[in-house]
Amino acid sequence: MNVTLGEIPMPTQDPAEVLAPDEAQRPRVLLVDDDERNLLAVSSILEDLGEVVAVSSGEEALRHLLKGEFAVILLDVYMPGMDGYETAQIIRSRDQTKGIPIVFLSAVNKETEHQLRGYAMGAVDYVFKPVDALILRSKVAVFVDLFAKSKEVERKARQEQALLDETLRANAERLRAEQELRRSEQRQALIIESLPMVLYLEPFERAPRWPDYVSGDLKAITGFTYDEIAKQPELWSDRLHPDDRDRLNGKVSHLARKATFNRASFVQLVRNLCPATMES
Repeated sequence: MNVTLGEIPMPTQDPAEVLAPDEAQRPRVLLVDDDERNLLAVSSILEDLGEVVAVSSGEEALRHLLKGEFAVILLDVYMPGMDGYETAQIIRSRDQTKGIPIVFLSAVNKETEHQLRGYAMGAVDYVFKPVDALILRSKVAVFVDLFAKSKEVERKARQEQALLDETLRANAERLRAEQELRRSEQRQALIIESLPMVLYLEPFERAPRWPDYVSGDLKAITGFTYDEIAKQPELWSDRLHPDDRDRLNGKVSHLARKATFNRASFVQLVRNLCPATMES
């Protein structure tokens, strides 16, 4: 497929930024409980697993969820105002937060029907108060580990995409250089073709003399085609004035022996040694 460079999509993000090591960021746990003592106790249990963000209401929890990501939400069921069930329902209704695991904390209503209601609201687990530190840590550690692994997968995907983008950028630069070179060669060829001149290569040792390579409209300038000259190499010397022919042939032979002959010296040679031919 032939395309111009302007049609090639170029990556807009600097790969160096994507590939730069991520700043260390601990997984965050959102703890929601209206009891300050519970907030302090649970935070101390989980503090080495991640950053614990402790809030005392559902409204405050929803505001924090708009500001960043969390590995898991520990949500008290019974709170004044917006309770845990209502908070969980809103969390699950938002695209940004609907995938965050919710673990309900409850001191009462251990009956099955209440647990089923919690699961219906989007909970993945229940922990009953007073909490068992070992059980709570084990449950939260699972979600923190899953969150960390998912972020690592995302980071590697960004790195791979950045490498692909860099490859595309390099290929586009190479294509730009190749296109510019071709355009330059085409311009030079057009300039040469438009000039009223003929460029040719001719071995010094050739006898009789006729060129190996000719560039330009030889017939328009000389009246002869390349094939005609190849068949009759003496055409150029036969058209010299008799007074100039022997002298020019001798000089050309002398220059050929010295291997310094070129087209410019030949033209100047004709002008200097063949005034009669140039006048005719």
